Amino acid sequence: SEEGCDFSNFTNLTYLDLFLNSFNTIPPLPESLVSLNIGFNMIRSISYHAENLTDLILSGNEMTEFSSNCFFSKLKTLDLSMNRLVGLPPIISFAPNLQKLNCSHNFLGGIASIPSSLTYLDISHNCLESITYTGLDNLQTLDISYNKLKYLAKLPQSLTRFNAEHNLLNQSAPFPLTSLNILQINSNLFTEIPMFRDSAVNVFIMRNNKISSINALNISTVVQRIDLTDNEIEEIPQQLFEIKNI
Repeated sequence: SEEGCDFSNFTNLTYLDLFLNSFNTIPPLPESLVSLNIGFNMIRSISYHAENLTDLILSGNEMTEFSSNCFFSKLKTLDLSMNRLVGLPPIISFAPNLQKLNCSHNFLGGIASIPSSLTYLDISHNCLESITYTGLDNLQTLDISYNKLKYLAKLPQSLTRFNAEHNLLNQSAPFPLTSLNILQINSNLFTEIPMFRDSAVNVFIMRNNKISSINALNISTVVQRIDLTDNEIEEIPQQLFEIKNI
């Protein structure tokens, strides 16, 4: 635990792993620290300032809040997965240059106050019913699987990896995405294939939905693999075989 653990005298320390212990608070640390893993402890809130920290892992704690004293100007990676968060802390105010955020396995009902520098966001296994991506123009990887989303909003053009399986999705905005290679929307409630004809998607996975007919005109013209296993399809249209790259 933090009692008797004072690392502040290790003035050259850059990496510290305190995973799976009994810390209730973050112990005294040196300014030299670059990476801190204090996952799976008993931390509920933190009040910590670190000028050089780039990686902070807080997964598997009991986190509910960040104090206003927190500030990490160089932080690039933040892992808040498997905590007790019902709302995201004001990340843009204490980690303005963050690139990777993992807040999966919490109780979040939405996202807000996220810096535009973010390239990776995992918000799977939460309680989201709606979501928008305004300002996230650099996002490349997005995982929103295992939530309660019913409508798939317009996605950032920058996406290259995306997962929205195991939601309640039945409607979608068009997918004019030029960088997305794989579209994965398994285990939802779609009754028809969403429009992604003008996208660069070459792998389309839509298992376990409610599709009874294949609208081939909605499918990307460069698609190479299609998986529609476990739907309610009765016939395969001729237009599907006119997509030359399958």
